[in-house]
Amino acid sequence: MELIGDHLLVVGGAGEHCAQINIFDTRLRKWLEPVAVPHLGYGVGSAVVGGEFYFFGGTTVEGRIMRKFNPLTRTLQEVGGIGPRKAYYHGMVGTETCVYVLYGWGSADVHVFDTRTHQWSKLLVAEGSKKKHEPRFGERGFGCAYVCPFIYMYTDHGADHRIYRLNTLTREWSKAAVQHNASVREWCCMAILHQHAYVLGGREPLLRLERFEHEGYRAHASSHVSCCLVPVSCHL
Repeated sequence: MELIGDHLLVVGGAGEHCAQINIFDTRLRKWLEPVAVPHLGYGVGSAVVGGEFYFFGGTTVEGRIMRKFNPLTRTLQEVGGIGPRKAYYHGMVGTETCVYVLYGWGSADVHVFDTRTHQWSKLLVAEGSKKKHEPRFGERGFGCAYVCPFIYMYTDHGADHRIYRLNTLTREWSKAAVQHNASVREWCCMAILHQHAYVLGGREPLLRLERFEHEGYRAHASSHVSCCLVPVSCHL
């Protein structure tokens, strides 16, 4: 799910509406005519670069092709040919000129797609980066956000949920926050606003609203909320 101008774009998922790009006009407060995307599976990642909507991955063979959608011209095209790997339940985020595809089922890699040249490359983590600060093999990137030069990725370690931070300049990983004994928050999204990370989503009908503290990796619980979309605030 990405926001471009006044339009909120949603792609993928499960069910009858998954094989299309759904577009919500936030100004008119209504859904626009969707754009069909053939052979689109679930577990797709998306990102925005230069006002264009990129999506990649999923459970189908066609998911290995990066696709780009322009919401102004409503044109959809394939770019860059076959990608370096199959990806689903991965993290995906856009920077100024590139799209990052991070981890996911069966992978511990970070691949970078240059939107100017349509070329893929594999990000080599700096040798000085400590292994204990990196996400584990097969880590599912349930939410990603970019604040130059950092990429933040929200993941789960069973009962522990963590926000990892990747410095795109030094290529080093670090931990931004940890929440122990957390509720299940699969299939969520994340955004950065005013030095805080907000995580929305999860599949449990009852989740707690919690706030992370960066120092000491502590989380404080507030009142329970009967809602499937629950923000988690983490000071970064």
